Order: sequence, then C-alpha cells, then structure tokens
Amino acid sequence: RRSVVGGLAERVAVDNPADLQAFLDTIEAGQGGSGSGWIGALDYALGALLEPSCGPAAGGGPFAELWRLKELPAPAPAPAAAGGGYRVGPLRSAAGRAGYTDAVARALAYIAAGDVYQVNLTHPLVATFSGAPRAMAADAIERTGAWFGAYLETPTRTIVSTSPELLVRVTPDRRIVARPIKGTRPVGGEPDLEASAKDAAELA
Repeated sequence: RRSVVGGLAERVAVDNPADLQAFLDTIEAGQGGSGSGWIGALDYALGALLEPSCGPAAGGGPFAELWRLKELPAPAPAPAAAGGGYRVGPLRSAAGRAGYTDAVARALAYIAAGDVYQVNLTHPLVATFSGAPRAMAADAIERTGAWFGAYLETPTRTIVSTSPELLVRVTPDRRIVARPIKGTRPVGGEPDLEASAKDAAELA
C-alpha cells in the first residue's frame, strides 16, 4: 500500500540543542488542529539531547524535524514521478575503520563492566548520488520489501526509509504495540526466533 501526502505546512524542529524545550512544548500541546497530522524524522543524535548520560550530541542539526501536513495521507498508487534513473557510488563509513573498531571496543567494555547487556551499534555510511531520488526510493522500498518504507521530500532534505520495524503504535483502545527487528535475520525467520531463549529475553 502507498500513501501520498500532497504538501507540508509549518515546520517544528530542533536545529540546535537550545531548540529542544520549545520543540517538546509544541508537541505536548498537540498544535495543528484536528484536521491535520505530522510527519518528519528524529535523528539518532536527538537521544543525546534527551538523555545526557549518552554524552554530547554528535554532528549538527536538525536533530528533529516535523512538518504539519496540509492534508492527511490517503491510499494512492505509486506516483508517476518515481520514474527516472539514478546512480549511487560506493558506500564508505563516515567514521572510518578505526572509528568503528574503537566503538566496538567501547561497547565490549561496557558489557564486560555490566553497564549494558546489549548494544545497538550503528555508524553512518556515505556515498555520492546522482539522478532521481524518487526513483531510488521506489526501487529500494520494492527490493527490500520494507514493511514501513517511506519517502520524505522537504525543503531542507530528502529522507528514504526502508525500515521493516514497527517501533511503536498506539491503538484506538490505548494498547501500545512494538514489533522490533532482530539483527540481520531475514524476513521469515520467526520460527528460529521463537525457539531461541536468548533472543526472546532480549526482545522482552
């Protein structure tokens, strides 16, 4: 299924750490009215602003960016604008090999010290890109079979998500549903997960 959103209205963002409280106040107040919704992205570095024990926030803003929708999403076929070619250059780690291995060593030290028992260690990959972003997004979502794929094109940046993960959903009867991903297991590996006491303990 696909949903297409026609346009974006005002922007609420955390471009600098000093913007955090105003951003949270706006979300808490639920501004935007009953006929609108919000769409956007929260950067990993936002976690460091919300939880100081994570250390200083890496990189620059926006740490969070939400846009109020001019209209609510409605089911629609894939847009014709997705056509066109594109090229992605070789991927490389922004942290480099030394930076990544240092991060692994720190994670192992935290585990050995008993500070944590599980680490979600990520690092950004960078590459050159040319061509039509919409075509790349449509291709990536189709190839990966992403359950929650998304394409967000705003005046400040373009974001493509090929996520299979439902982080949090609140149902109308106020139940909270979370369906986290598990490592690099392929889709269809549920029986192995159900039979693993280790994986069940981590997911619970």
